[in-house]
Amino acid sequence: MKKKSCLAVPLFFLILCFSAQAATTFTDRAAWEVAVAGISTRTFDGIQLDSAPTITLPDGMISTVGSTLYTYGINTVTSDEFGGRIGDLYSHPETITWIFPNSIIGFFADFDYINEYVPFHIIGNFDGTGEMSIDFPSGELGVSGGFGIIGSASFSSLRFDTDDSSQYFYIDNFSTATTLSSVPVPSAVWILGMGISGLAGIRIRGKIKRRTIGKK
Repeated sequence: MKKKSCLAVPLFFLILCFSAQAATTFTDRAAWEVAVAGISTRTFDGIQLDSAPTITLPDGMISTVGSTLYTYGINTVTSDEFGGRIGDLYSHPETITWIFPNSIIGFFADFDYINEYVPFHIIGNFDGTGEMSIDFPSGELGVSGGFGIIGSASFSSLRFDTDDSSQYFYIDNFSTATTLSSVPVPSAVWILGMGISGLAGIRIRGKIKRRTIGKK
């Protein structure tokens, strides 16, 4: 099993980790916004889309489930936020995939709620070499907070997944970026990241690279 070290910090601080061939992850929206350009934000305000196997937002973004959506599954936009419920309990859809109308270099999501007792994964081809799974063990992300990624290659979709029977989550703001910013991230931040790296690791299982967010 290959491992790479990365920095794990509380939600209100900056970068979690960096690899030249992987993705840079953020838990601070302001820091993410400094590092990217061409930002577009979906607030979900005023949008009402009933739960269905596939829904399409006004800007063309598609949210689709990985299997048939049954009574207890959720793939909807209501009350000014996106709501998703995944897992295998009561035939919930196993995954939810977001497909963007254009390729992006990164995203930042403001989670209004996550079931903190259930593992949560965000999966995508963030480095151009195959699927990478950002893993949040139970309780590591908390019930709310922000999380973002800047890929080392453009990507056009991401997938929400869980290892458990029922994970539900709500996102009230979701921003995407098309390019990197011309303003560099302050060097002091990178020095800090290098100095206290190793608090979390990247787990690679099979063909899917898994990065765990949280303390080992």
